[in-house]
Amino acid sequence: MVLVCASLAAGQDGVKEVAAEAGETVGVVGDGAGPGAEEQEELLEVLAELRRVRSASYGQQRQIEQQVRQWRDRVETLEGQVEELRREEAALDEQIGGVEKDVLAKKVALNEAHRRYEPLTQAVREWTARSVEQVEKGFPWRQGERVGRLPGEGGEGMEFDLAGGLGAVWDFFQEEMRMARSGEAFTTMVEVPGERQVHVRGFHVGHQVMGYVSENGRETGLWRGEGSAAGGAWDHGLDEITAGAVREAVRILDRRAEPALVGLPFYIGPAGGSKGGSDDAD
Repeated sequence: MVLVCASLAAGQDGVKEVAAEAGETVGVVGDGAGPGAEEQEELLEVLAELRRVRSASYGQQRQIEQQVRQWRDRVETLEGQVEELRREEAALDEQIGGVEKDVLAKKVALNEAHRRYEPLTQAVREWTARSVEQVEKGFPWRQGERVGRLPGEGGEGMEFDLAGGLGAVWDFFQEEMRMARSGEAFTTMVEVPGERQVHVRGFHVGHQVMGYVSENGRETGLWRGEGSAAGGAWDHGLDEITAGAVREAVRILDRRAEPALVGLPFYIGPAGGSKGGSDDAD
C-alpha cells in the first residue's frame, strides 16, 4: 500500500518511520509546508488501522496454516486406516473363499450321505408304519403313549432325522420288549354290554393277553385281537372257568394272592392274518 500525503513538510521523517514499522511505503509530496496537527492525527490513525489489519491477517494466516496441517495429519491417518481396512478386506475375502469351499465340500458329502442312507431311512419309515399299525390294532392299553415314542406318524410322508429316528425306534423297541416280558394291573374304563362305561381293574401279560374284572367282581372280559371272532374287541361272554382265571390273574398282579400259574386263552393270528384260533397262556 502506498500512502501519498500532500503538503507534508515538517515531521516527514517521523511519518516515514511509522510507515516503515507498518511495512508500508509512504510517498511524500507537497509544497514543503509542515502538516497540521489534525492531518498528522489522521495519518497516525490510518497507520494504526493498517497495523491492526496486518496483525489480524497474520493471525488468520497462522490459523489457516494450522488447520491445513491438522487436515493433512488427519488425511494421513485416514489413508493409513483405509490401507489397514483394505488388508483386512483381502484377508476376509480369503477366509470367505475358504469357508465357501468347505461348505461346498460338506454339501457334497451330505448329499452323498443322504444317497447312502436313504435305503436305511426308508426302512425305518416302513418299520415305523408297521409298528404304528400293530399298536393301533393291538389291545387298547397306552396306545397313544406307545405310538408317541416312534419318530413321527409313519409312512412315506414322515420326516425325521435318521440318527434321532433310530434312537426313537430303539427306545420304542426297548419299552415294547419290557412290556412283552412283563405283566401288570391297572385301572381303566371299559364299555360293557348295555353301552355302560364302568371302572374296571385291567391287566395285561405281554402283548398276548389282556383282561379285566369290574370293581364288584361280577363282570369280566378278555381282549380278542384282529381276526378273532370278536374282531378286535372285548369278549364279555366268558365261561365261569375263564372268568375265574381272569379274577385270579388280577389278584396275583395286584399282589393280593401268591404267584401261581393261571391258564388263560389268547388269540394266535395266522401268518396270513385271515383266520385265527386260540390257545392257553400260562
